[in-house]
Amino acid sequence: MRLYFITPDGERLAINTDKEEFCRDNDISDYHRFIKLGGLQDITIIESELEFCGWDYGNTWGDEVPRTEADALLDPFYRRPADLTAGGDA
Repeated sequence: MRLYFITPDGERLAINTDKEEFCRDNDISDYHRFIKLGGLQDITIIESELEFCGWDYGNTWGDEVPRTEADALLDPFYRRPADLTAGGDA
């Protein structure tokens, strides 16, 4: 399972629970449903816990899907990137 987090400042963290790895920031596509966090410190805390548990960090995921909006439309939880800043629920 992959989880995607975003702070109000736009800081992003993605976690792949199956592979026990995570990546951050610009490597994460807009076409995901993000869990909104209270601030950058939340991502820092999550990331430090993952590193403590020995999870791998990768600055890119070559197999990240969906990569395009067309692919994203197949995801029932998909929201357009503009929806992320519209103040709707996560």
